Amino acid sequence: MDIRQLTTFQKAATLLSFSRAAAELNYSQSSVTSQIKSLETTLGVALFERLAGRSVLLTPAGQRLLPYAEQLLALADEARRAATSAPEPQSGGTPPRPLGGDRRRAAPGRPPPGSLPRQRDTAAGP
Repeated sequence: MDIRQLTTFQKAATLLSFSRAAAELNYSQSSVTSQIKSLETTLGVALFERLAGRSVLLTPAGQRLLPYAEQLLALADEARRAATSAPEPQSGGTPPRPLGGDRRRAAPGRPPPGSLPRQRDTAAGP
């Protein structure tokens, strides 16, 4: 099951027509049919009932899948927008820290700064 198949399924389920779904998605009608058959094979259920006159109806399995397909497509679109949006430039201040934590170096033979716990002064007493 992939995004393209879910997009095709959602469009065909909304329009109840493979040929109109193909026209809206700029696919050939045979591509829509192939994608739907592949999705049905993957899921092991019929999603559409094919009727005479090129119209289709959703089966109960198709009706159950439709809201999930819509949620997955909305989430994929949100993820795409998040990944491709440019981050807001920072105004002044401290530049962002590089990944990988503290990059300060220790003098040869000494532990890195901040790596040892602070020592308590035991001479001062309680």
